[in-house]
Amino acid sequence: MELTLNNNEIVSCRCTMERIEKQTLDMTMNLPDYCSDIKRIIKCVVEPGISGVSVTGGRACAAGEITVRLIYVNDREEIDCFADSSALSVSAQLGELSDYARYTAQAAVDFVNPRAVSERRFSVNGAVSVLFRVYTRETQSIVCGVEGCGCQK
Repeated sequence: MELTLNNNEIVSCRCTMERIEKQTLDMTMNLPDYCSDIKRIIKCVVEPGISGVSVTGGRACAAGEITVRLIYVNDREEIDCFADSSALSVSAQLGELSDYARYTAQAAVDFVNPRAVSERRFSVNGAVSVLFRVYTRETQSIVCGVEGCGCQK
């Protein structure tokens, strides 16, 4: 009695490495002339965005921008807002990688601390974390059929 196994290969993709890199935020921004003076800060929202990931050797670099939105009470006791962008660039050492590897990066804000320096200036201190993921191609062999001595598939 002899059984013959028929095998097929399945190609899948899985995450083989994750690395988190942090970048501190230490920005001072000036309000433009068309904005009213700051009397009190209500809220500050920081939104990081990654536009691309490039890999050279074993080093990955994520580039994008950080958008800062400030909601404040102006000198006329009205709610006002201001938004500005700044560049974001974070790199991570990923080591030796295969040719079939794919890379992604996601950014998230850890904390934000806004402070009015004067009526026309404010500073934002905080941290942004960038999660780098490496996906590699895997091949697995699975049994897809059996032949011999009246076996059913």
